[in-house]
Amino acid sequence: MRKKHSFLLTIIPTDDQPQSIVRGKLESISTGDSYTFTSLQELQSLINQELHPRGPAQVAEKPRSYPLNPPTYPAVRPEDY
Repeated sequence: MRKKHSFLLTIIPTDDQPQSIVRGKLESISTGDSYTFTSLQELQSLINQELHPRGPAQVAEKPRSYPLNPPTYPAVRPEDY
């Protein structure tokens, strides 16, 4: 089954140039990541990056480090009671 990807796309066209340049922002709904683009090629590249992440390096979490030797506590003495 294919995974559904949802995006919020904001496009800001420029009217002052002969060829309209499309600029805007792309936001992934599932991850909350936000990207800006200045051409349709960049937009397509950003969408492809979100649809096909490059391996486990982007998803892998930083391993937690635990101390090798647990802290030592003072011994319980009968006179403490």
